[in-house]
Parts: sequence; structure tokens; C-alpha cells
Amino acid sequence: MLSVYTRHNPDCNYASDKQWRRCNCPKWIWGSLAGKFLRRSAKTHSWEQAEEFRLRMQESAAHSCDNTPEETTELPHITEPARRPTVSIEVLPPTPQKPRVTIERSVEAYLADARSRELEIATLSKLDTIFRKQFLAWTKVQGLEYLDQLDLDALLSFRETWKDGRLAKQKKQSRLIGFFWAAVRRGYIAQNPCMGLGKIKVIHVPTDYFPETSSRGSWMQPLVAATNAAGPSRWRTTGQGSAH
Repeated sequence: MLSVYTRHNPDCNYASDKQWRRCNCPKWIWGSLAGKFLRRSAKTHSWEQAEEFRLRMQESAAHSCDNTPEETTELPHITEPARRPTVSIEVLPPTPQKPRVTIERSVEAYLADARSRELEIATLSKLDTIFRKQFLAWTKVQGLEYLDQLDLDALLSFRETWKDGRLAKQKKQSRLIGFFWAAVRRGYIAQNPCMGLGKIKVIHVPTDYFPETSSRGSWMQPLVAATNAAGPSRWRTTGQGSAH
């Protein structure tokens, strides 16, 4: 049984793997043929051509054994494949990977940008509370160090820690989404993990006029009486309805 293997050049990147097929190193044949151990060059740098050469060797050996006495051990003559011209392969240096960005660095960069835009002091204070005192502190407790470790599940867990009212939660989530969009624009991460966060429903109650009466009686009469008891009015109304 014959097999193909690669006899790598000393400078080949895959010198440790004799079964690597796609390099430009010479291919060899080895194994047992007609009862004898054989190792010989396939005279090619192509694994496919070496396989064809191996099959022809085995077929020729089998045919020779069928038509010659058993004591014949001479190996059959094999027509070697035409050698292809050697093609030089340019090995490009590996592309350097961009270092991962920590959550702390991203938070500090976001807050520094907010300060450079001269936002209101009250706004800067809220951003510092949300991202440094709450968000960054939470990630450290969770053992999260890098920004690309934060996925939708992590952000949902962080949102569950909020004890604010609905409107405050809505504004906080909006700022969290903005923080991650800033990270995307800086190239810290490829996509915004907040995009799967559902909206926080806020119920707005419209302001209405005070009713003149209620189930407990009129509340306007005591108010009018208290106003009259405070002293004479400083306003006088003319017949035409103008105030002086």
C-alpha cells in the first residue's frame, strides 16, 4: 500500500505536517509495493499529480503480478508525470490584529468626549453616575473586562438592576444606546449590542383643569373666602371690562 506525503523545505510554514497538501514543497511516495518497501520522489509539487502517480504505480504492480511468476520482484517501469514549472508562492505577513478595547477605556473616552462638547454640568453628572458608578462597577462585579464581551444578554441583566421609574429608565437606556454607538464609530466594536433591547413603555398622564366640585364638595368656596379675607382687592373693573 502506497501513500503520498510532503517533504517540506526547511523554510516552509507547514514543515511539521507531512500531510499538508497546498504548499509548494516536493511530494513523495512511500509504502509497500510488490512485497518491498519503497520510498521515491513523485517528481512533482502537486499533491493531485502525486496521487495519480501513486495509483499508476499500484495498478502497474498489480498487473505485473498477474502476468509474471511469483518470484519476480522487479518493480515495473512507471512513466513519471511531466514536471510542472515551479511556481513561487509569496507568503504575505499576517495582518496585525487590532487590540481589544477594555470597558473602562471606552467609558473614559465617552465621558471625555462629553466634557469636550461642553455639556451641562447636570448632564455630565448623570453620565458619570450611569457609566462610571453604575455600568463600569457592574461589569467589574460580573468579571467582564473587554467591550466585545458585552452582548444583548449582558445588557438585559444590567437593565434588571435599575431601580428607577419608567421615565428615568427610558432615558438611561437611550444614553446606553448612544454610548455603544459612540464605541462603534470609534471602531472599538463592530456592532451595537443594544439594538435588541425592547423599548421601555412610559405612560404619560395629561394635565387637566381643577374641577370646581368634587365628591367631597366644593373646594373653591374656601379658597375664595380666604382670598377675600386677605384684604380689599387692588383691582377695579370698569363697565367696559378693562382692569386698572
